[in-house]
Parts: sequence; C-alpha cells; structure tokens
Amino acid sequence: MDRRGPGGRRGRAAIAIRGLITTSRPGGFTDPAPGMAGTIIRRPNMRVYQITHECLIRDYHGAGRAWAAVADGVVVALRYMGDSPGCWADKPAWVAAVEQHATGLDAGLLPTCRGSKALAAMAEAAAACDDCPKPSRRPRYRPTELLSMARAALTAAHGAAFSKHRERCRTELQAIGEVVSGMCSCGEFVA
Repeated sequence: MDRRGPGGRRGRAAIAIRGLITTSRPGGFTDPAPGMAGTIIRRPNMRVYQITHECLIRDYHGAGRAWAAVADGVVVALRYMGDSPGCWADKPAWVAAVEQHATGLDAGLLPTCRGSKALAAMAEAAAACDDCPKPSRRPRYRPTELLSMARAALTAAHGAAFSKHRERCRTELQAIGEVVSGMCSCGEFVA
C-alpha cells in the first residue's frame, strides 16, 4: 500500500515502535506523534515523585542522575551523583605527567595518546618523574604499559572518591527521609 500524496510525495504515516507512537518522515527520521512529545511512558515498577519548590530552589541544578530524600511522597532534598569531586589530592607526579602529555580523552574521560610520537613523549615525561614505577627485570616500562597503569590508577582514585561522595550524600539524605536513586528532570524525580 503506497501512501503518496499530491505530486507523488510521501506523506507522514503513523507507525508504532515498541509501544511509542511516532510518525515517519522521508529519509528515515522519526518524530513523536502530535501530543506525544515529552510524554513519559510509565512502566509498572517506575515511581515518579514531585520535587518541592524549596528543594527546586535549594538543590536542583538541571537534569541528571541523583539521590533523593522522599518524605510524604514528595522529594524534599536532592544530591547529584555527578557532583563527586574529581580531583585527586595526592596524585603521583608521573600520573600527572601522563595526563598533561595525553593527546586526548576517551569516552570515560581518561587520557589517551594518538600516535607513536605522542606516546613516546608521554612516556619520556612520566619516566622523568622520581616516583615513576620501574619494572624489576628491565630498565623501564613500555609507553603503552605506563599509559595503562596511569589509567588504572585514575579509575581507582575516581571510584574511591565517588564511594566517599555516595556514602556522605546517602547519610545526609537518610536523616531527612527515605533515600531513592534515580533521574532528576524538570520538577520530577523518576526512580
């Protein structure tokens, strides 16, 4: 069944994709159907809480993953997961050198080096530091090994900082109400 309109152009045909009604456009793009834009499809185990005005003024700073204190069915306090301190106070100098000489960041915001010259320069800068690790059976680590070790150290440090942040936030929120994890969005909290 061809749905061509006047002049031979295809019109918008409504289709259903996994329960969400959308309209298809030529070129393969899909738009929400009229009246469906911004509609949350509620699942049986999803809970949506309203955020109080005081909490919006005091704690809310945009959409994001967060913990919430819920009292009487409304959110009374928020703490964002992304507010975890990302700095490492006692970072070894060789790890800082790897970060400084990296040519980019990957999806996890960890340092990367593109190209053998950049990798060699990064390894040289890290090896010049007094606290750079030395292998037991050879004079130095390969540049890729130094980069991998620095990335592992940064990942462990960020994990430890996030654990402390999570415990501090959840302890604060437990004093106010029931703690739930979820997503903050425009005056609502979805858990």
